[in-house]
Amino acid sequence: MPNYKYFLGIDPGQSGAISILNIEGELIKVISFKNHIRVLWGFKIINARTIAEELKSVIKDFSTATVLSERVNSYNQGRNSAFNFGANAIGLVLILEVLGVKEVNSAPPLEWKDKMGVSSKHLGTFNGKDKDKALKKLSEAKAKKLFPYFKFNPSSTADEEESALLAYLCFHSNKGK
Repeated sequence: MPNYKYFLGIDPGQSGAISILNIEGELIKVISFKNHIRVLWGFKIINARTIAEELKSVIKDFSTATVLSERVNSYNQGRNSAFNFGANAIGLVLILEVLGVKEVNSAPPLEWKDKMGVSSKHLGTFNGKDKDKALKKLSEAKAKKLFPYFKFNPSSTADEEESALLAYLCFHSNKGK
């Protein structure tokens, strides 16, 4: 079992992000996918090359990295959106494999959000869009509490914060391995 030095959390999707924690559990980098989008065959997808370059600027030996990605589905999306979403999720895993990451794990949103205290059961009674907004606010608040020194880019999706929460869970799940 390798001694991990980097712990990555991935919130996949076009507006997603990758967060990187170091061996001390400090958040050292967040890569927002909003800055890495390209059009290929009429589809908007992540730019694998620029994401890989950003990752390589932080991590020199990817065999010392482990990953926890949100396990996604294309619930309530049209065909193009579902294709983009799936292409991005698989593309990220392939980027990491090519770079040398040996272990890429995933967790469904309900599972990891419950472990991090940002699931529906940690709210009160909310419905529809109000509930979605409240959950995003809960994720933002938790990430800011865990990483008060880090300046997240404000957005309505909380993807950066959620990737940081996934990296935090990855760190705590693999400490000492």
